[in-house]
Amino acid sequence: MSPKRTSVHHSPQTEIASELDKHSARDRPKPCQAAQIVAAADFEVIRTLGCPRGGSEVGELVLGRLKTSARQYVIKIFRKSTLGAERQATYRVQREQKALRLIVERDIPFVPQLRWSFQDEKALYLVMEDYTGQNLRTWVKRNGIVHPDEVKVYAAELVAGLSALHAAGIVYHALNPETVLIRKDGRIVLADLSSAKILQANRNASGAESACDMSLSEVGQYQAPEVILRWAHDYSSDWWGFGLLLCFMLTGKHAFLGNKSFTNMHSSLWESRVLHGRMVADLTESVGPDALDLLSKCLERNPVLRLSEEGIKKHTFFAGV
Repeated sequence: MSPKRTSVHHSPQTEIASELDKHSARDRPKPCQAAQIVAAADFEVIRTLGCPRGGSEVGELVLGRLKTSARQYVIKIFRKSTLGAERQATYRVQREQKALRLIVERDIPFVPQLRWSFQDEKALYLVMEDYTGQNLRTWVKRNGIVHPDEVKVYAAELVAGLSALHAAGIVYHALNPETVLIRKDGRIVLADLSSAKILQANRNASGAESACDMSLSEVGQYQAPEVILRWAHDYSSDWWGFGLLLCFMLTGKHAFLGNKSFTNMHSSLWESRVLHGRMVADLTESVGPDALDLLSKCLERNPVLRLSEEGIKKHTFFAGV
C-alpha cells in the first residue's frame, strides 16, 4: 500500500481522480465521516483476500490493520492505472462508492459498512468494517447442506438486508453463493456491492432500470431471466436470486442446473436451462412443502408474477422466525 497520500492529479493517466474525489473522505456526508483522517500508510496488510467478485481485474481485497488501534478492516483497492484504461470499471467503482455511502446513511444491515474512502496518487481505497467469513459455497462444500432451522434464519437475514437496500433504491444484483458470506458470529453479509444498481438515479419511464449499461461479466447463472435477456429490470430480480440461494442452502444445488459445473461451457447451455428448463427432479423430495412453495414463487420467470417482498415476508416458511 502506498506510504503517501497526495492531492488529486489531473493528468491524462489519472483523469478519473477528479470524479473519484467527489466521494473522498472529506466530501462524504456526515454519517460516513469519522473523526480520524487516514491514509494508506496508516494501515498494515495482514493478508490478501483476493479480488472483488465481478471486477477481478480492477481491484483487490485485503485484510488490514489500523496501526494506531490494531483494529482490522477489509480494504478494497482500485489501481488508478487500471481504472484509467477501463471506463466501465471506473463507472462501477463510482457506483459502488455511492451505494456504500447510502448504506451508511440508511444504517442498512447485513452489508459491508464503509468507514473511510480516500485516495493517493496510485489508488482509490474503500475501508470497511471487517466482514470476513466463509462464502456460502465453501461453507456448504465443507459442512454439507444448511440445517433447515438455520436456513430460515439466514433467509430472514437475506430478506432484511435486501429489503433495506431496496428501500434505499439499491438493487443488489449479484446474489450467488460466492457473494453471501457467513461470518464467525453466524450472521450473513452480502459481501460485494460492485454490481449494485441504484435505481433512484437511473430509472426509465416505467420505473425499471435500463439494462443497456450492464457489462457481460455481470450476467451469471444466478441472475434473473430478465437480466440474462438484457431486459429492463428492478428489485424483483433480487428475489429471483433469493429463491436460488434458498434452494442452494437446502440442497447444495442450483434449482435449474443441479450440481453440475457449467463454468467452462458456452453460456447458451446454462442460459437455456435457466430460461426454459424445469427445476431439478429431486427438489420436491429434498425440500419441505413451505420452502418449495416459497422458492417456486420466487423463481417465477415473469417478474410481474414473481412473489414480492411483502409476499415473501408473510410466507408461512418464516412462521416462528
